[in-house]
Amino acid sequence: RATVALVMVAYDFSSFVSVVSAANSLPGDPLYGVKIVAEKARVELASKKQKPLLRVEFAGRRLKEAVKVTKKQLSGADKRVSKAVKIFKDEMKTVNKELQEISTAAVVTGETLEVASKVDKKIEEYIDLLKKNEKGLSRPAQVELKRAKQAALQTSVKTAEVIVQGAGKSAAAKQEAVRTVQNKLTTLENQIADLVPVLVSTSTPLAVLNPAKEAIKDAKVK
Repeated sequence: RATVALVMVAYDFSSFVSVVSAANSLPGDPLYGVKIVAEKARVELASKKQKPLLRVEFAGRRLKEAVKVTKKQLSGADKRVSKAVKIFKDEMKTVNKELQEISTAAVVTGETLEVASKVDKKIEEYIDLLKKNEKGLSRPAQVELKRAKQAALQTSVKTAEVIVQGAGKSAAAKQEAVRTVQNKLTTLENQIADLVPVLVSTSTPLAVLNPAKEAIKDAKVK
């Protein structure tokens, strides 16, 4: 029994050391898989309503890792970035599903709205991070980060749906819904503005943007 106990203690300690050592690992590193498994375990232990927030927090680490890999110009950087982005995109799909599950009209609660609001703020941070680091990268890395940005935007839309759905719960919930929608519309306006140089460089009439501008203007009124 004493021998078995010692073996178990040694195993637990070695596992703990592996997790600690993996904390600063990057995509492609030997201990990176240990890091991902440890994070997934923490998500599984969280409550149903807290899972989306914890999951999106860990997913954000994948983007930061992707940026770090490109900045350090590590060997196999493009493959490392692709690995991190794939995990991020998969996590965003799961977050969207979890938000859908906890946001049915019958069970929208203050906690649900708080989680959706926090997730939304995290997503805004990630979109800003991607925007700041999209230049000066290899073409494959740029493509991957654009895919990550698209996945983040889809989750951003889902959080907005949840927040708007619960707008009638209180004055504070209504204010949060208004703030969220206004931020989304501002983001869309900025994206349209970013297209102007591209259109000019390709001699495309700027009038092609008019329908989008009108749609946003109408959405602001509503």
